[in-house]
Amino acid sequence: MHSVWGYLAHEKTVPEAIFSATKGSVALFLNRLFACDGSISVYKTGQVRVSYGTASETLANDVQHLLLRFGIVAKLRAKEHHARRQFEVEIISRAGIESFIRQIGILGKESKVEEARGTLAEKRPHSNVDALPESAVDYIKQLKGSSSWTEIFARKGLQCPQGFNPHLSGQSRRLLSRTRARFYAELFDDSYLSELANSDLYWDEVQSIEYVGNKQVYDLTVPELHNFVAEDICVHNTTFAMNLAENAMLAEDKPVLVFSLEMPSEQIMMRMLASLSRVDQTKIRTAQLDDEDWARISNTMAMLKEKDNIYVDDSSGLTPMDVRSRARKLARERGGLSMIMVDYLQLMRVPSLSDNRTLEIAEISRSLKALAKELNIPVIALSQLNRSLEQRADKRPVNSDLRESGSIEQDADLIMFIYRDEVYHENSEDKGVAEIIIGKQRNGPIGTCRLTFQGQFSRFDNYAGPAVPDEY
Repeated sequence: MHSVWGYLAHEKTVPEAIFSATKGSVALFLNRLFACDGSISVYKTGQVRVSYGTASETLANDVQHLLLRFGIVAKLRAKEHHARRQFEVEIISRAGIESFIRQIGILGKESKVEEARGTLAEKRPHSNVDALPESAVDYIKQLKGSSSWTEIFARKGLQCPQGFNPHLSGQSRRLLSRTRARFYAELFDDSYLSELANSDLYWDEVQSIEYVGNKQVYDLTVPELHNFVAEDICVHNTTFAMNLAENAMLAEDKPVLVFSLEMPSEQIMMRMLASLSRVDQTKIRTAQLDDEDWARISNTMAMLKEKDNIYVDDSSGLTPMDVRSRARKLARERGGLSMIMVDYLQLMRVPSLSDNRTLEIAEISRSLKALAKELNIPVIALSQLNRSLEQRADKRPVNSDLRESGSIEQDADLIMFIYRDEVYHENSEDKGVAEIIIGKQRNGPIGTCRLTFQGQFSRFDNYAGPAVPDEY
């Protein structure tokens, strides 16, 4: 009852402790929560619906967020006809309701839960959570071309249903459900439609944009028709830098210091667990681990505890003086450092130079260079790229693509870029391969070498592919 007792109905939230609890504990919490203000309904039409009502918008958002941990996508809607606004979290998709019944349930409403389970078992699978965008309908019309539906069905050895209406044109035109998209994917043997129908991406229309104030942000551009997924495998520069930190940690006795200005330390450590234990990070994040996964993670955690030589500082808005003072303090306490990693350089600040970004970046770059010389260790600083890269046919980065590149290029002893061809070319022959481009090196040659990219493990490994000589 802590952090909830004594609050009015519209002030209540899910206690912070629940968000860091085990999946079983969260399921128990939701089970009891829905027993109070939740319901599961079976209508005469055969429709099944799970809902939770509250006067607190924050609590509704929290419940919606917790359900995602079980793979359940719920809708949140406001009910305006009450004296005070009420909010309702509802699950209406068959997959979501079945997952709720299987993993959570509702105390005291077991008979209704069983009735819902039986009703769903008799229903034909379909999805009403989201629909694919209009372009998917046009894509199917292109696949059809001038052929008749009878001809298309015949190619698959099927008979076209009498009165078949694809709902692709005219007044009957409608958006595609995932079930319908799977049907067309099989009918046309089309992998693109299959990926759309089975992806983890959910489509919805933007209803409104609310002003929340002025804040400094960094924007990221992606090639046309490619998605950017925050904190996932598309963001592979942090992954590469963390792999360097992991190797330094394992090979050296002195600690590695990581300044993560972009990601919280919990996510950094989750990536490290996935990388070192070779366990899919999605399974770690959703707590869907089997016995072998647990054994791997346990061994990794025991190794990390024994080594005890990696430190992650996730403070935001650090200045060069903050980085230097914290690095010096740890070096004194532990007899030195083996490496420092900063993610990202552009997220650091020099308050006295905030009016001139070029001078600010130059001061940050020089300070990191001086820190490396003072402690006699490598300092790895991640940097963002500017937009000019996306305008070229060859997307391989070069030194001039570094954002505010002048001082960075001047101060760095070594500049490396990561290029994955599959990000830009869907049918690339180099899937799972990353090129490490050495754009500058004071004490050695420049060129390209290849690594294997294992996104599910947040890991780069030695490349053991076809015998293609490296340039480096």
